[in-house]
Amino acid sequence: MDIVQKIDFYSKDVEALKALRVKEIRVLWDQTIDIAFGNIEEKGGGGANRVNAFLLVFKLGTIVKDKIDKPRLEHLIYRASQEVILGKNLIMLDIIFSIILDKRFTLNEKWNVYWWFMLLDSYHNIQYNNNPYLIYKNIMNSLRNKMPFSYNYIAVEERNKVIVITTSQFLSKIHAPSRRVMDYAYNIKKTLGIEVIVVNDRLLNFEVWPKLIGMHRMVYSPNFEGLPRLTYYDEKFPFLQIEGEMPDENRIFELVNRIYNTKPLLVYNIGASNLVTDLCRSFTATATMPCSTNLPNTNSEYVILNRKLAAPDQDLLQYYDSGQKVIETVVGYNMEACTDTFRHTREEFGLTDNDFVISIVGTRLFSEVNDDFIKIIQTIINDSDTHILLVGKTKDLDKKIQVNQKHEHQLHFLTSNSANQIIGFSDLYLNPPRNGGGRSSFEALFLEIPVITLNHGDVYNTCGDDFAITSLEEIIPLYKKYKDDAKFRGIQKEKATKRASELADIGEVQKKVIEQILQYEKEKEANGAN
Repeated sequence: MDIVQKIDFYSKDVEALKALRVKEIRVLWDQTIDIAFGNIEEKGGGGANRVNAFLLVFKLGTIVKDKIDKPRLEHLIYRASQEVILGKNLIMLDIIFSIILDKRFTLNEKWNVYWWFMLLDSYHNIQYNNNPYLIYKNIMNSLRNKMPFSYNYIAVEERNKVIVITTSQFLSKIHAPSRRVMDYAYNIKKTLGIEVIVVNDRLLNFEVWPKLIGMHRMVYSPNFEGLPRLTYYDEKFPFLQIEGEMPDENRIFELVNRIYNTKPLLVYNIGASNLVTDLCRSFTATATMPCSTNLPNTNSEYVILNRKLAAPDQDLLQYYDSGQKVIETVVGYNMEACTDTFRHTREEFGLTDNDFVISIVGTRLFSEVNDDFIKIIQTIINDSDTHILLVGKTKDLDKKIQVNQKHEHQLHFLTSNSANQIIGFSDLYLNPPRNGGGRSSFEALFLEIPVITLNHGDVYNTCGDDFAITSLEEIIPLYKKYKDDAKFRGIQKEKATKRASELADIGEVQKKVIEQILQYEKEKEANGAN
């Protein structure tokens, strides 16, 4: 058989494929890769040969991958990730997903692939149906098996009155996730009188694996290295930022041991997918609260969800273990963060009090504003005298959003250290189709600015049904109602204020969550569950 015939045969006959010897499989692998990725000219069958080749590559990479040496698997990940990012060939996602679970891949390699999957949507506008949680669990199981220490579970009454808050990225006060860490630390200490230690384990500052196309090194701030304490408003918090590359097994184990020696009431991760926090589950209570309203990939015992559970959550819940509990709550924000004394004015941007102004805010607008949303922006600008402010990182959006020359002055591309410094003079906050944006939408509500958002994602879960639509087609008619109907706009402003007040009591929200966790812990002890 020639290679085309072999590909056709072995892509259909799994048993025959399994019966091949290692050398035969590797030869077949190399030839199949060449045809699948177009390294050699296809003969007799054209595109059909590539389809069969991709099918066989998938079977080789899943069914008989133990007979394939690691360099070949690495090369496939390189070519497959290239196909995904550059060619949008989503068949390759399943291949990468399966291969990376192999025990021959290192912690850093698996960690790269895990976050590559997690960021496909926000970085590359690619949706993947399978949840990469299985990769995370694979990593966690490997680390547990390598733990150099064994720990006894610490009874609640034997723990110190200390909560360790962990984060994997700490950048600055204007970085929304970092600000959330400090808001929660501050309010826990003020409301519950419990000391808080903040730890940045740097697990998002990992070295990018060159075999993975489309992964970017995440932002890291060295300004906090060696800093023993953080000051936030009138409080100081012990602080530790890990030095050196992560994820590193020894550094992770050392940090877990240091946390164990503090005997904390709770290890509380603000973020998600935190290896350090989840390893601490062996000796104390662990909780994870994501910075979004998505159900997080975590092995923490207590999962804090900033909304009600919904039917789609079952796709992930099926992978949680029986000991994990989901605690439903609301998103909590710190109102003081919305009261900056400095504010931009309309006059700075050539706007008058009579202009109707829409704000669109986000740190990744360049990837969140898609073609359909661009058409809406263009329609609003070209058909009216409305001004639109795009506040955040926009990159080349100014080239993508084309409006009539006489309306160009109505479109503004702005940056700001704090969104509320600009959106405070807006009439309307418009949310693009995305998952994030919760904090800036809360700031809009707090400043009595109504919101338009689709009925999913962080902004929807922050603002609620009073500000939600079901499709992008509803945006322009609803925007016109806001602009032309002063009575309706007034009613919505009142609803915005009411919703903001519900979300602003972050201290009370955290008090209820932590008290609930400690109650669960005591019940476990009473039932002899630990």
